[in-house]
Amino acid sequence: MVTMIRTVTSSGGKLVRQPLRCLAPTRLSGSRRAIGNNVSAPGGQKTIAVLGGGITGLTSALVLARHLPKDRFRIVLLEKENWLGGWVQSDVLPLNSNAQEGSAQKANVAVVEGGPRSLRPRGYSGMVLLDLIRSLGLAPRLMSVSTSAPAAKNRFIYYPDRLNRLVSSAAGIPKALLTSPPLKGIVPSVAADFFTPAREWNADADESVDQFLTRRFGGRTEVPTNLVSAVLHGIYAGDSRNLSVRALMPFLVRTEQEHGSLVRAILPKWLNSRYKAPSQAQIDKGKREAAELEEAKQRLGPTWQQWLQNTSVYSFPRGIQEITDAMVKELRSQPHVEVHTSSGIDALSFSTDSADAMISLSNGDELTAQRVISTIPASALATALRSDYSSTSSRLQSLLQKTPSVTVAVINIIIPSSAANQAGKGDRLLPVEGFGFLIPRSTPNNEDGILGVVFDSDTFPEQDSVASTGISSEQSSSDATESSPSVQPSQVLKAETTKLTVMLGGHWFDKANIKTSTGVSSYPDSSELQERALRTLERHLGIPPSVLRHPDTRVIVRLQKDCIPQYTVGHVQRMQEIHNLLVSEQEPSSMAGKLILTGAPYTGVSVNDCVAGADRVGRAVADQELMPNGENSTITPVKQSVITGLEMHA
Repeated sequence: MVTMIRTVTSSGGKLVRQPLRCLAPTRLSGSRRAIGNNVSAPGGQKTIAVLGGGITGLTSALVLARHLPKDRFRIVLLEKENWLGGWVQSDVLPLNSNAQEGSAQKANVAVVEGGPRSLRPRGYSGMVLLDLIRSLGLAPRLMSVSTSAPAAKNRFIYYPDRLNRLVSSAAGIPKALLTSPPLKGIVPSVAADFFTPAREWNADADESVDQFLTRRFGGRTEVPTNLVSAVLHGIYAGDSRNLSVRALMPFLVRTEQEHGSLVRAILPKWLNSRYKAPSQAQIDKGKREAAELEEAKQRLGPTWQQWLQNTSVYSFPRGIQEITDAMVKELRSQPHVEVHTSSGIDALSFSTDSADAMISLSNGDELTAQRVISTIPASALATALRSDYSSTSSRLQSLLQKTPSVTVAVINIIIPSSAANQAGKGDRLLPVEGFGFLIPRSTPNNEDGILGVVFDSDTFPEQDSVASTGISSEQSSSDATESSPSVQPSQVLKAETTKLTVMLGGHWFDKANIKTSTGVSSYPDSSELQERALRTLERHLGIPPSVLRHPDTRVIVRLQKDCIPQYTVGHVQRMQEIHNLLVSEQEPSSMAGKLILTGAPYTGVSVNDCVAGADRVGRAVADQELMPNGENSTITPVKQSVITGLEMHA
């Protein structure tokens, strides 16, 4: 077995990264010409600084670069690491000793993801990302999973001691309610919800997802504990007892407000004595969202609409990183864009004698900018902000520090057919076919803190065979063009290699029962993380140790530190307060209109949400810069004079 470690701990205790041997560079680095002490942009250009080079920062910079004149604006992207793309991390690994760097030998590579591994084309944010993909020329490279494929229909929860397939059709609901352990208690919970009175929701009200569902279901805890906690493990790696229902599931709050209970929403209004008409503000917001969605649909066109209907998830031959690589390539080609890696933010301050922002970098450089778009973690921004001059800045720091993040260990296991065959496992190594399984909080004997396992080779079975050429079945289709995908999702094939991803940690790393083998409460080392992952595959999927520990089996361990922000109870209210602070700040060194926030800490943790938020911010800033009044603009019109990035919370 070859153990490949992406993140390791140096003797000084600092997390560092080591490169994997790949057929292509695993990270795109940016330009490193010094910024120096240039306090004004050359030629009188206006400088817009983008903090962070993950997918949110790259999208923000790209939208600005596409819309702002090259002779009037300078866009500077600053990233603390020596690579770009953030948590989007795809690696193409050779599987045999004969594969050489740059080789195009088919079926001898494996594509593994250290971050998001598939994208879901749903809703407005999903359409924004698809529009970006199309604009980057990546449409013909899409690899999609049909809504009828096993990976789309078969999703499992491991509880209490076996895999349970979640129902995927209405016809299967009655049987599932009677036989599926994770669904135990749903019928009496639903009955209790019908009679449980609704609570009053004012602007400051909030509760955890667990609290909301337990209250609605008459004190019954089966649904939040056995079902919902597993779902939130898969999305947030978080504890449903701490996460905000208003932030994560606002539709549940709206349903209770309007219909008086969740179940009563299915009743006609005239039969529901608890029905309350939504407020005019809610109606207006709904109309805006519907119009926004319709506009996105029209922009994509009918071919994409048909593709959306047929597609569950999608990726690319060389992984999700194809998106960020293409973005970096375009940004590098723009003369008014500078991309700087190894440029962390040490300090961000606003001068008392000007409206500019002063950015001090970890490499000693300084930069003056007229606008700052921050996509870095909220805690990092809080640390960088200088508050000696402003009570507003002090309060902003305090609020930003209240958005914690969790650390997740991502372990990729690559099992070639040679390992499976020698152990007597032939055509099919896994006991079930599907997307993977999640583990709820209530599953016993989960001392290893496992969140879930993804069956990567079931989701995209053809990915490895086309990775070396980069030509997918959709790209070879006569229906695929530079700006549109194939109408039909890619054909489901049999994978030659079994690829699995084990995710563990998250909120479990904060629990007392998750310790290292020495009993010290800290992050487990790579060897222990590997052992936890292999134990999980042996216990839950029945994969023999001889296969898991075969010399040809490869394991890649990554410790993704502070990778997923946690929207704890009160998140929406905190974002509203930050928005109001940034809008109303009137001191001489005002941040109003100068500091804009977007990304995972604020408006959604998914790739779709991050891209959509960055797209909104980029278009709004460009619109305001080009036409301060927002009149006759061909870009999204600005409805208010100050942009914060948090308008969805206003």
